[in-house]
Amino acid sequence: MAASFSFGKPSILKNLFLAFIALGMLLGMVFPIWANLFVEWKEGMYFWFSLSCVAAGVTIGLANYWLLKIVLLKRLQCISDTSEKISNNNLSEKLTVTSFDMVGDIAQSFNHMTDNLHNVISEIMAVSNRLSSTSSSMNSITDETQQKIEQQKQQTENVVNSIRDMSDKVQEMTNNANEASVAVVSATDETKNGHQEVESTYKNQLKMVYNHNPLKL
Repeated sequence: MAASFSFGKPSILKNLFLAFIALGMLLGMVFPIWANLFVEWKEGMYFWFSLSCVAAGVTIGLANYWLLKIVLLKRLQCISDTSEKISNNNLSEKLTVTSFDMVGDIAQSFNHMTDNLHNVISEIMAVSNRLSSTSSSMNSITDETQQKIEQQKQQTENVVNSIRDMSDKVQEMTNNANEASVAVVSATDETKNGHQEVESTYKNQLKMVYNHNPLKL
């Protein structure tokens, strides 16, 4: 980026250039008037003297601008180039302008700003790394928790299945017990019936014996 300007656009350098030229022309026009108080001019010489003073004033204005460009604008150009490099992520660039005045203060402040920016970026990267590590740990904990939940779910399903099996077995045992109870009642009834039949048979036999041998009894 050159230390130049365009007349068609707003520019501080353009304003300085025009100010130096205007000041030189003003001095070139004022000096002949002031000199006219002390000098007797030959015929026709005043015009050429005035024209020479204006030309000298313009030349002085151009010389002043050139000196400003050499002395000051080169330092500003250095600051501009360094800032452009920093904007392209090159934070290692430093200003080497040595000047114990406002320009030097600007350069020093610029270097401090670059160092602070570098530190901020380093801290952001460190925080980002910590966040990444924390995120990985949280993902690991989440996966482990999910696995434990799945295991607990499986164990719960196993317990439910075991309870269902036990319930089925208890129901089966209850049914068997009911069937056994019915069988016992039936056997008891049959035993009573058999006993009654035995008693009836026994009594019938006694009657028969008695009927055949009444005297012996």
